[in-house]
Amino acid sequence: MGMEDISGRPRPKRAMRSPLSWMRQNLFSGVGNTVLTLGSIYLLWLIVPPVLDFAIFSAVWTGSSREACLVPDAGACWPFVWANLGQFIYGRYPSSELWRVNLTFLLGAAVIIPMLIPSAPAKRFNLICLIVIYPLIALVLLAG
Repeated sequence: MGMEDISGRPRPKRAMRSPLSWMRQNLFSGVGNTVLTLGSIYLLWLIVPPVLDFAIFSAVWTGSSREACLVPDAGACWPFVWANLGQFIYGRYPSSELWRVNLTFLLGAAVIIPMLIPSAPAKRFNLICLIVIYPLIALVLLAG
């Protein structure tokens, strides 16, 4: 029953395509797509290796003081990041009011997650909530 459309005729079967044929059809189907694809690959080649080197390969992972991160050619200082994670998330928000930020994050996730699930109902309502209602609630919560 699921393989028929409204007219009762069976739907055509999807042909299995190889990854190479998919790439040829979607990424290299014309001069413009080829230029954009190769340009994107080149930009990724320029950006991703230095970011990985800084954030992971050359990073300082352990230490209890600032001196641990002063190694020559060191990357990210993860002990500093972990020590100041609350500052990165909440900024200078008062400690007694952190529940407001947490509730705002939770409400945002509650609106965004159903939008990411293809079979979830009420997409239009969720979109209206995300664009209109959620910003107003977030403003009230965060402004106090």
